[in-house]
Amino acid sequence: MDRGQGIGLGVLIACILVIVGYLYTLFFSPETWIYVQKIVITIIVLGVFGLGGWLGWIMFTTKPPEPIEPIEFEEEEEKKEEEEKEKEEEKKEE
Repeated sequence: MDRGQGIGLGVLIACILVIVGYLYTLFFSPETWIYVQKIVITIIVLGVFGLGGWLGWIMFTTKPPEPIEPIEFEEEEEKKEEEEKEKEEEKKEE
């Protein structure tokens, strides 16, 4: 088992223990179930709005990208126009 697998096993065991503890406290402990619900709802609300605030901060502080000017397209159009003019001049000379 390498390091990543060991960490994964530790996370799995910790999550299982938290789930079992949560369910036991929620359903089998009459005094503390209301606190468990309050804590879980608080964590969810803080997580969702914390993530939203972080995304807003990133959007606010990120500089907008500089517009890219279509230089290549103008050059290609100019080349096409020059080629067309040359073809027209050749036809006129004939």
